[in-house]
Amino acid sequence: MTRPAPKVHPRARQRPPGPVHPPPQAGWAVATVGETDKANEVLNRLEAFAKSRYVPSYLVARVHLGLGDIERVFELLDKALDERYGYLAYLNVEPMFDVIRGNARFKELVRRVGLK
Repeated sequence: MTRPAPKVHPRARQRPPGPVHPPPQAGWAVATVGETDKANEVLNRLEAFAKSRYVPSYLVARVHLGLGDIERVFELLDKALDERYGYLAYLNVEPMFDVIRGNARFKELVRRVGLK
């Protein structure tokens, strides 16, 4: 005998369609070609989204990296380490971090993540 399918929880119907978060890689990409207004728009969308859902600091750091805000990048990467965000495992191979790879703070972060 088969059972009827469970009903959908009412809150499931309230979720907005689309991705879990705005694509931060788009923010990084437009920032690196000088379209800072568009990159800041992505940051604003991420900030608004973070009011109702988790937005990993690592992803926000990537947009700031494109904007050249290195101080903020390191603040957010430190926070991502506190969050234990899994993509930190790729710090040594993620090409977008090439611009800060020689920075002593980056090397220290890599060490703290456990990659060296």
